[in-house]
Amino acid sequence: MIQNEEQGNVAVAVEDTTAILLREGERLAAAGKRVIPCQKKKPTLPHWNQEGPNPSIEDIKRWMDGGGFDGIGVVQGSVSGGEHTLDFESIAIFNSFTLEAERLDIPIPQPLCLVKTGKGYHLPFICQDLKVGFRPLLAGDADGKPLIELLGEKCYAVRAPSAHPSGNNYRLLNGDQSNLPILSLDQANRLIDICRSLDKRKAKPKAEPKECTPVVKLQPIKPINIKDSEYRYTAQDVRDSFNSQHRIEDLLRSAGYSQHKSGHWNHPSGSGADHNTISNGTHVTLLGSKDRNLSSIFGTSSSSGGKTFDCFDFWATVNNFSSQKEAIIAASKMMDMGGRKTDIAGGPSIPIPAKDIPIASPAVAVESKTKTKPEANSNNKKKRKSDLICFNTVEMVAIEWLWSDRIPRGNISMIYGEGGNAKSQIALSIASTITTGGVFPDGTASTMGDVIVVSGEDTLASTIIPRFVSTGGDTSRIFALPMITLYGEDGKPFQKAFSLSDLPHLEDELIDTPEAKLVIIDPVAAFMSGVDTHRDSDVRQILTPLQQLAEKYNVAILLIAHCNKAKGVKASSRVSGSAGFINAVRSAFLAAPDPNGDGNILAHVKSNLSKIQSTLNYQSVETYVSSNGKQFKTSKVEWLGESDTTADEAIAAADQVATPCDEAVEFLQLILKDGEPRNVKDILKSANLKGISQATMYRAADKLKLEKQRDGYQGAARWRMEKVITSQQSIFH
Repeated sequence: MIQNEEQGNVAVAVEDTTAILLREGERLAAAGKRVIPCQKKKPTLPHWNQEGPNPSIEDIKRWMDGGGFDGIGVVQGSVSGGEHTLDFESIAIFNSFTLEAERLDIPIPQPLCLVKTGKGYHLPFICQDLKVGFRPLLAGDADGKPLIELLGEKCYAVRAPSAHPSGNNYRLLNGDQSNLPILSLDQANRLIDICRSLDKRKAKPKAEPKECTPVVKLQPIKPINIKDSEYRYTAQDVRDSFNSQHRIEDLLRSAGYSQHKSGHWNHPSGSGADHNTISNGTHVTLLGSKDRNLSSIFGTSSSSGGKTFDCFDFWATVNNFSSQKEAIIAASKMMDMGGRKTDIAGGPSIPIPAKDIPIASPAVAVESKTKTKPEANSNNKKKRKSDLICFNTVEMVAIEWLWSDRIPRGNISMIYGEGGNAKSQIALSIASTITTGGVFPDGTASTMGDVIVVSGEDTLASTIIPRFVSTGGDTSRIFALPMITLYGEDGKPFQKAFSLSDLPHLEDELIDTPEAKLVIIDPVAAFMSGVDTHRDSDVRQILTPLQQLAEKYNVAILLIAHCNKAKGVKASSRVSGSAGFINAVRSAFLAAPDPNGDGNILAHVKSNLSKIQSTLNYQSVETYVSSNGKQFKTSKVEWLGESDTTADEAIAAADQVATPCDEAVEFLQLILKDGEPRNVKDILKSANLKGISQATMYRAADKLKLEKQRDGYQGAARWRMEKVITSQQSIFH
């Protein structure tokens, strides 16, 4: 009976995989890719690389119905819109590639699409100008297999979730196989040059068993028996040392998990129903059904149906090690725990503490560093051009200001605040002043120029344009960028939503708009799809190229952002997401209610290039605009002069706003302060007149731990304060 159930489950799994392959094939075909069926990584069509129209979705369905395949591939090159793929033989090689790219300050293509193969990775991208076929980029070992290959014209690349001959499946680790990063020819050539320049010994470090812990038949709990006790540490030593030097919370955050207010840890996808939990501060139990880490070879199954990981197992899982042996070897080398025992009396040496280990994705996986012997001939050392810039070769330039001492050109600035504080209206007011060469609210003059608006929340025709017109701005000098245009294989254009990974398109618009002085991105989080905005490194990876674009075209970029829910912190710590936002911008402003007067304030929170400027007072007012004989209701900002309120004062006042329960508590303290019992019905009636609900009053009574009385059986209920609290003892004093 058990055997039949297992066979039935296998049949269902195969059927599900076929359905997934069909859906993925349809998606790729709809994106203009030439999709082909594969069996054991090989195309099943005899003429898959010949000229002709791409297979239709109906063709793909027909293949699926016919069977005889276990995967799908995409023909590379012009037939698939210029798709190319970098094929990395192993994790270590890809790791060396990313480290070298970081050293040279060359960004990895975004939005990053990464496919896990048998032992390595596929990194696909689009470059329509790269007209090359197969290229071995890094030579391999004696077997002749290249360590890095470029798959181009007349080549094909197998795509997830196809089967791999190893028994595993190709896995999509990041991104979307139908929405690949678009590179210029120069960008693509730079990535190719990185691959060609990698040193073989760094790209594929050899894990020699006699130089690290032997891990034959490694089990997660039982230590390895070391023959003749000739090695310094057992596999269990390595695991214990790793676990003692890391916290599971830090590893979860680095992998993109976030802690919910309930104490559970949400999956990076944002699901709040996973209920992943930490026990004893050392282990995490993953329960989310969509969490790919549950299929890991590491960790132990839990009674709740999930899987439990210690620090070592979780680190090994996220870094995609293919075996316990591979993970133990890598960890032992990183912590200097490999090699034989020393000859020093007293036993093995104390391990060196492990360095910080980035584990967010395979793109930043840890490189297993090995020591290499120096070159015997110094003439063999590869020559390179220095990247250092001597100070005496750089001519100093003065800072140019879009808004004097507030918003610098060639840099990123930001306005942030809670919803409803007219942040977008402030940005349009600033844009209006620039398009007309008018005067800013503090009396400083503006240089006339064009403005580009990238908005992800408000509609253009019904909200943004009426608001801008109400400010008196010049509509011929302001432009919106809601979508970007791409071209398919047939030369026909199609559009997709803009994101900050599409900066080359924004650069093209800046080239075509030479008078542009300001770019507004509202809100910035809406254009960071696929980016963990709570991780500083991820935020920097997006904002650094944006800063470089601002410098290149001497344009001011103004980000609009929301506030987080933190309480009792300074204004500079209230920006939603990572601290990378407030740290990356050169000038930042808080939009908030004015606790010391009417209206709102725009307070200068941060400035790296000038002193903090005065706070400005404003209010959002209703108004009407006319167009083609019709009137449209809208709103705009009216500037009211300067205010003495600081950003920190505004935040502190907002944090102290009483909740309905707080108001109910104070109400009860007032009427029960004499210690006499009061009829509950009378109390609730009085509270209702003050707008306090019955449910809120009961919560307040529980909070104060009131003495509850009753006049006999089924008599009137009464509340009494157990301890008299004077007004000076109120929770608001």
